[in-house]
Amino acid sequence: MKQKLGIGLQLYTLRDEMLQDMASVLQQVAEMGYEGVEFAGYYGYRPEQLKSFLSELSLKAIGSHVNMERLQNHLEEEIEMNVAIGSQYVILPGLNQDQRHALPETLVKPEQALVVTQILEAIYESSRTGKAIYFENRK
Repeated sequence: MKQKLGIGLQLYTLRDEMLQDMASVLQQVAEMGYEGVEFAGYYGYRPEQLKSFLSELSLKAIGSHVNMERLQNHLEEEIEMNVAIGSQYVILPGLNQDQRHALPETLVKPEQALVVTQILEAIYESSRTGKAIYFENRK
């Protein structure tokens, strides 16, 4: 039996509106018929608070875009949030220019190993909770 795929919305597209009033935006998203959302920030919501609000709106958290700084310095908070809201995926949406230059196309040099190590550590830590970290490779 095939599983029905619902329609989700990447909230990064509404980042300016989310910054103004996340609750109203999520309510409107639910009213439009979206079944799930992919976060790009939590706008001051705590994990249990966001979990409760999503439940009230019958929205599912599909994933969260999390930048490298958050993965390096706030990994436990990100894992806690994504576990609480039921998010299946943590996505590293890209690297800044300095981080990209530290990752050559074919070979990692010793001076570039730190960025790779940090990404791998984040992936390992998240996997212990059953969450996955994905990397979007954009240029």
